[in-house]
Amino acid sequence: MIEFFEDDQDEFPIGDRVYLDYFNLYPELKFEETVEHLNRLSKVNVHSRNQTIHGWQIEAEFMGIRFLLDTHYHGTSTQFCVENSDANEETAMLAFLGCFLSTIRDDWKSTK
Repeated sequence: MIEFFEDDQDEFPIGDRVYLDYFNLYPELKFEETVEHLNRLSKVNVHSRNQTIHGWQIEAEFMGIRFLLDTHYHGTSTQFCVENSDANEETAMLAFLGCFLSTIRDDWKSTK
C-alpha cells in the first residue's frame, strides 16, 4: 500500500514547538518566491523565515495551526511539517498543501 504522507516522520524542534514532517515536495521550492506566496495568502501568517548556507526554514500559521517548510543545503525537496498537537494533522496538512497547487501548476513563474 502506498502512503500519501511520509511514513518515516522526522521531528523538527524549533523553540518550544515540535514539527512533524508529513510531505516532501519535489523539486525544492525557492525561498523568496515561497515567502512572497505565503504573504499573499489571506489566511496565512508568516511567523519566521531563515535562510543560511545550510538551507532555509519558514514558519507559518494557517487556519490556527503552525506549519514549517524546510529545505536542506542539498536542495532536493522541500519538507512540509505541521506542529505536533491535538489537531488532526493530516487534514490540516492537506488543506495547507492546497495553498501550493498554483505553485506546482505554474512552476514558480517569476513574481517580480
